[in-house]
Amino acid sequence: SVTRIIVAHHPFDLPEHFEEQDLVNRAPRAMQAFSECGVDILMGGHMHASHAGSTATRYQMSEYAALVVQAGTATSTRGRGEVNSFNVLRVEPDRVEIDRYGWDVVHGHFELVDTDKFMRSGNVWTPHNDGLMAAGL
Repeated sequence: SVTRIIVAHHPFDLPEHFEEQDLVNRAPRAMQAFSECGVDILMGGHMHASHAGSTATRYQMSEYAALVVQAGTATSTRGRGEVNSFNVLRVEPDRVEIDRYGWDVVHGHFELVDTDKFMRSGNVWTPHNDGLMAAGL
């Protein structure tokens, strides 16, 4: 199975507290095309705010939800209130783990801050906790 990933500077989806104007123009139209092509992951970074979640929150599409992975900034001083960070994705056909590394100011290096885990059922990606991952669900 192939994992289809779209990488764009400007985001197609963001957490709900961001405004529609923060999204790329015609994002809903693009989402329709992505669903038809079976896109799994949408990656962006323009907002300099890290986030991982499902497109199902903003876009209610029948039997389709991609992962949205927003990067913070690894080097800029415009961090939008969070420390510099970057993501590492581990991708398997039906599972994705996203490790977020944040800058530790005291020790002067990046360290693992958080891990988000998702599983796919059909064309729908959903978050899953460790217990479900260990059970293979």
